[in-house]
Amino acid sequence: MIQKITEPEKIFVELDDEITFVAEKVRNALSERVVLIIPDNAMLLSSLISIKILYKELLVTDKASVFIVKDEHGFSMIKKLNLEVVKNANEITENMWQSARMKIDEALREQSKKKSDLLEKRNLQKSEIEEKETQRVDEIIDQAEREVANEITHAKVQEEIKDKRETQSINYDLYKKTKRLPARVHKIGDRVFASGGDVSEFEEVKENIKLDVIGGVGAVALNNEESENEVGKGNLLNRNFNKHGNEFINNGKSGEDVATGNLLDRATKRQINSSNGNIFSKIGIFLKNISGFFASKIENMKFKKGKGWIIIPILLLFIVFIFLSITVFPSATIKLSENSAEFNATENISANVATTAPDLTTLTVPLEVLIVSVNGSQSLDTTTDKVVGTSKATGTVTFYNKTDTAISVPANTELTIKVSGTNYSYVTTTAVTVNKKTSSIGGETWGSKDATVVANSAGESFNIANQQTGTFSIAGFVSTSLTATMYPGSGFTGGASKKTKVVSQADVDKLKKDLTASLKVQAKTEATTKFADNYVIVTPDVDFQIDSDKLSAAVGQEATSVDYEIVAKATVKGVSKANIEALAKSYTEDRLSNLGNIDIKNSSSKYTLSKFEKEVATINLVMNTSYYISLDQSKIKNDLKSKTLSEATSILKTLEPATSIVNVDLFPQYLPDFLRKFPSNISKIDIFVEKK
Repeated sequence: MIQKITEPEKIFVELDDEITFVAEKVRNALSERVVLIIPDNAMLLSSLISIKILYKELLVTDKASVFIVKDEHGFSMIKKLNLEVVKNANEITENMWQSARMKIDEALREQSKKKSDLLEKRNLQKSEIEEKETQRVDEIIDQAEREVANEITHAKVQEEIKDKRETQSINYDLYKKTKRLPARVHKIGDRVFASGGDVSEFEEVKENIKLDVIGGVGAVALNNEESENEVGKGNLLNRNFNKHGNEFINNGKSGEDVATGNLLDRATKRQINSSNGNIFSKIGIFLKNISGFFASKIENMKFKKGKGWIIIPILLLFIVFIFLSITVFPSATIKLSENSAEFNATENISANVATTAPDLTTLTVPLEVLIVSVNGSQSLDTTTDKVVGTSKATGTVTFYNKTDTAISVPANTELTIKVSGTNYSYVTTTAVTVNKKTSSIGGETWGSKDATVVANSAGESFNIANQQTGTFSIAGFVSTSLTATMYPGSGFTGGASKKTKVVSQADVDKLKKDLTASLKVQAKTEATTKFADNYVIVTPDVDFQIDSDKLSAAVGQEATSVDYEIVAKATVKGVSKANIEALAKSYTEDRLSNLGNIDIKNSSSKYTLSKFEKEVATINLVMNTSYYISLDQSKIKNDLKSKTLSEATSILKTLEPATSIVNVDLFPQYLPDFLRKFPSNISKIDIFVEKK
């Protein structure tokens, strides 16, 4: 036995997925639990009716469902329907699955109850119709009995009156002595039969005996001191039995009618009244008895004045009833069973980016580029040591003006001196004015001015001793007009340094390499999680591209550690499973189209990637489908109308093996087989089809 998979299966719903497509996804799921992940603004969340229809479709699959919806409006609608819905997957609990299962079972029970109620109502209506038909037939029978009884009684009373009048005019003594026909007595076993004469003359009948007025098994006439005349006429109040032992109702009827058996017997009447509501049994019994009555009445009847006319309307009624039974009453019920057939096929299909939709002619489907965005950061301790200054060196310089005019030196003017092959730069802290040169008998004297300078950069390397022979070059001035030297006897002091860590290019390169490799793995995992349920991924790896990156410290900057952040995107190529299944469906329908209209019972497809090269993927597709060939009921009904049962059976057998006959019923059933045919009105032919 196949064990059910209880691990929930995720189904990602696209924005434009239709209800039937989503239901088909659920139907094809291997697990008995499914998680429907519906994105914001999906078409399914457009209205409450859409959710109701989807849930009815899901009931058919008999699978517990939990919805994941972050859209507030969609979440509210699904919650309103009392369905299981969460905003995040980690909110799903076992209790929710049990609740979803219980709701499905309850909904299925409710559907079953509604179906049972409808069937019960239909059967009740059918029973009421049959009861009305039974009552109608009983009324027809009672009316016929009353008319026959009234006619017989009326004729008998008139005849008795006439006989009594004739009898009164005859001398009683002469009548007493007159002999009737020669008396005869017959004895069979312990039974005595008398005919003719005066029965009182026979020794065998001195005591109270029973005379058989009408022959037959169990026939009895009670002779309770009735006159010879009444016995001779057969006008006793008798209890008579026909040859089958059925008691006739003969309360005062003439011996002629009793002898001809033209009355409905009590057993027959009991059978009519107790036929369990079967209208056809009642009609059959009525027809059997009334036809016998007609036959005997026509044969024995003497059309005297006032007699026999009643039989004509009854006979006409009988003919009309038979005509209606043949032309109007007929209906037919046919029960058929549809047998499913199997279709199996295997094809290699291809996928490329040039294809925009599944193509049945070329067996191609679109190859799609799937993109995921990733970002991440990573830290690294710096590995490069560097000595950096902590304070700047300061000192005093003397400017010398070699020109005839005073020179102004702005603040932050850079002065550079070369010591042991290394240049050291300093800047003035304030602006100074250097006087012009002066002339005297002994010669020219340059103008001079002392000024404070500070090193451009911090560090103890800017602490230099007095350089008596060294001169500074002054930015913005030529040495022939302005020069400077260190103040005599003093040096530059106050500069300090320390050893620390700084960011190196090697550190940055290592961070970038490690973080990129980590993000590629992350991107592949996310692409698989996001797309694998709905796509066949054909590329073995992701195509990784950095959109932006950022360092927490620049190369050379003092730092004990450095952070590196990357924002990137990764792409993979895949083939939509929905497109593959759509192509499989089109392929199956195309191959089965020559069979006429078909009804798919169930279908499944399996697909695996065969190869991917030169941007073309080859996929092996295996299709399995069970289907029914839909019956054209209108054509079948037209073929069957006015046909006999044997002819109809032959026509229905041509539908095999796709369809087999379960049962064929023709109504009314009381007609003989040669009169029973399918109705000419096809609306009275009902066909019920059950699918195996």
